[in-house]
Amino acid sequence: MAAKLIAACLSSFLAAVSCGDNAVLDYESRYNTRLTPLPADESYDEPLRRLAFGSCQKLHFGDNRVFQSIIDTNPDLFLYTGDIVYPDYGCCRPECLREKYEYVLSHPAYQHFKSHMRRIDGVYDDHDLGSVVHRFFPCLPGINDGHANYRYRKQAQQQLLDFFDIPSDHYRRRREGSYFSIEYTDPASPNRKVKVIVLDMRYHRDCLYYCTCQRCNWRHFYTYVFVFRRALNYYFGCGCEHEGDTLGEDQWRWLQGQLYNSTADAHIFISSIQVFTKYPIVESWGLLPHAKDRLVNLLLATKPKNPIFISGDVHWGEIMESDGIVEITSSSLTHAFFLECPMAKIPVSLVAACWGKKIYGYNNFGLIDFNTDAKTGNLTLEVMLLDENGNMVFGHFNDGSKDPLGPYTDVDRKTDTFLRDTRVVQCTSLLSKFSIGLFCLILLYSLCIVLCTTLRVLFPRRRRYADPKVD
Repeated sequence: MAAKLIAACLSSFLAAVSCGDNAVLDYESRYNTRLTPLPADESYDEPLRRLAFGSCQKLHFGDNRVFQSIIDTNPDLFLYTGDIVYPDYGCCRPECLREKYEYVLSHPAYQHFKSHMRRIDGVYDDHDLGSVVHRFFPCLPGINDGHANYRYRKQAQQQLLDFFDIPSDHYRRRREGSYFSIEYTDPASPNRKVKVIVLDMRYHRDCLYYCTCQRCNWRHFYTYVFVFRRALNYYFGCGCEHEGDTLGEDQWRWLQGQLYNSTADAHIFISSIQVFTKYPIVESWGLLPHAKDRLVNLLLATKPKNPIFISGDVHWGEIMESDGIVEITSSSLTHAFFLECPMAKIPVSLVAACWGKKIYGYNNFGLIDFNTDAKTGNLTLEVMLLDENGNMVFGHFNDGSKDPLGPYTDVDRKTDTFLRDTRVVQCTSLLSKFSIGLFCLILLYSLCIVLCTTLRVLFPRRRRYADPKVD
């Protein structure tokens, strides 16, 4: 009996190893690369007990109570996940971006916040990348959904590093992109490691299928246009095989090295845009489907333990979880969606509910607590979204009892996982597109008929009769 049990365990182990090797070989073959382990860019012999993060701030709005709430949580590290500053409309020079950073640095709320933080770091997103120079419009300021075509991206990177007081000879100054990694090791338990991986989603990113960054002097009209266009793309399957990339090959190789043979117990990924959302209107990895496929295939090949993804950008907060993989979105710190557009609260909440999303549209920030269970010795993870007063809105707790490699096993058999059926925009046949288009036309025609009929009933017209002819 014991021999059979040992044989079964050995068989399962060899099968798991074989599956892992196959995933690695498949990834290397598909993307013409070689997986090679790389050390973390920065390593610290100290535990990471609490990580705080947030995105999208406009300090001049005046209500900055969220920063005191973050101070009260006493985090070991605070990470900005993008949109630290917003350049003025009509300004497309790097100097304008610097002026905004200087404004933040001199603001009393930020100075008080900075003085109470052990470390502040992070990455830019679209607005603090700068502005786009477009061939038809010489200066399009206030970039939205920006990407690699921005001509001043190197200056934007250096200004970001200046904001975080990164030394002039630092390795991040020489890198093309603002990505970096940090590994924390608990001296009391040297095998307890947490790796933080900050991705640059702008420097090398290609344009989306419908790129709103060409409408960078952002006004409400353009918002309606891009929402309508992305909705059409979603329903008609346009851009379902868009080949745009997110990270660029150098950053992909770096990310591969950070994950391959990593010994960390938890891996925290910082992506300024959402990763696993299926909502087609907002900017996300899903609108660059081949890049998202590569990310999923890399996760399956390297199997990082306890992956948690942190994102921002959308001006609301939420937590998504599926089969052990967690994504928390924290946005905004100072001007969340329901504060800027209170009339949109009900319709946006209803639309989000249709996609199975539970969102928080007011100012917020995020926390992740890392602890060790006293009885089992397992690493426990608590992911929290808090409001501007420090009250928890959403939360997810991982007690460490589940297999950290569980998300990567039997993926094809699972119905609840982020690692299959990853596409936001589904490809449709020409017949399906024609049918959807015809249905939309019929629906539009029917609505027009109903509207005209209603107007005639409400506002009847008087008939004019011709005067009888007099012989």
